[in-house]
This record gives sequence, structure tokens and C-alpha cells, in this order.
Amino acid sequence: MLIPAYLLPPEALPKLGGTYLEARTAAIFAGACHANGERTLEGREALCAWLFDDGTRVVLLLAADENLAEPGVRWNARLFVDGEHAMRALAFLRAREPRLLPEDLEAQHLCIESRVDGDAYEVNGADRFALAGRALADRACCKMPLSVWYEPLARVEERVVGDNSRFWVHEESLQRRFSRPGENAAFVARFR
Repeated sequence: MLIPAYLLPPEALPKLGGTYLEARTAAIFAGACHANGERTLEGREALCAWLFDDGTRVVLLLAADENLAEPGVRWNARLFVDGEHAMRALAFLRAREPRLLPEDLEAQHLCIESRVDGDAYEVNGADRFALAGRALADRACCKMPLSVWYEPLARVEERVVGDNSRFWVHEESLQRRFSRPGENAAFVARFR
């Protein structure tokens, strides 16, 4: 006999969570002139990665015709999953992030490599995308929060700005091909 999850005590439910990475094609942490200069022409693409503690990986690529932070912006998306529990992880994420991961967005299986080691992060998806960098060690983004110009697209905790040493996407189905290294253009956070 199956018991619905809502009838189970919280300690009986599996613990789902991990590290969330989000990189944008616009500076997240910058001075006002820089941020405002990019607002209308940049920030139209993003890579969102949920790296579950159990090794499951879910990566979402977004592309729009305007900055993703604009209210009501519509985007095209591609979704990739990897790991033994990918479908369970995706169901969990769809329930908590319905706008980012609607039910009709098809997921493709792709070999995704990832590593999070202290402040360092990295995620690679074959020849489609790569992201690597470090969370700001001095946590300057926490000391000067008015210089953080965006909020993460997903619901997260303990967010810190990351400095990308590598960030590129070559996704022909989105008609996007770019490389944007060397910018404070990422969020590193936890999700549960």
C-alpha cells in the first residue's frame, strides 16, 4: 500500500538539496554605470544548474529577446538532466520552480560533469555549455548589497556572487553561441 507523501512525517521524506549555480550574460555585482549600461542590451541568456548532493544534475539554458530580469519576459529554454535519480529530482524542481521548469519543457539526457569544492564551482555539458569560477572570497557582495543588480531566477538560500573564469554556451537550438569569462555574473547558492 502506497502512502501519499503529504501524510508522511517530514523525517520520512528524502532530503533533496544541493548547490545552485546561475550565470548570466550581464554583471550581477558591479557599479551602477556598468550595470545600467548592460541592462538593455545584455542579460538575455542564463545557465541555471541544480547540482544535487546525491550526484544528480539538472541544467537549464535560457535565452530571451530582452534582459531576463524584465517583468513578464518570455524565454526559450533547453533542459538537460543527468544522474540515476534525474526524474525524481526534476519532479521536485518542477514543483518548486513551475515558471522556470514547466511540465511541457522536455528534458534531454546529457552527460554533465560538475564539481563544487569550497568556493570553486564547475559544470560542463559536453560541447553545449561550460561554467567555472569561484564565489567571491571576500563576500564583497554581502557587504555592498546595493551593488547586486539581479536576484536569482530560482528560490535559493545563502546566495553569494561568483566570478566566472569560464562561461560559454553553444546551443544551436536556442540560436545562441557566446563566451563571457571574467565577470561577476554568477550566483552560487544552496537549495533544499
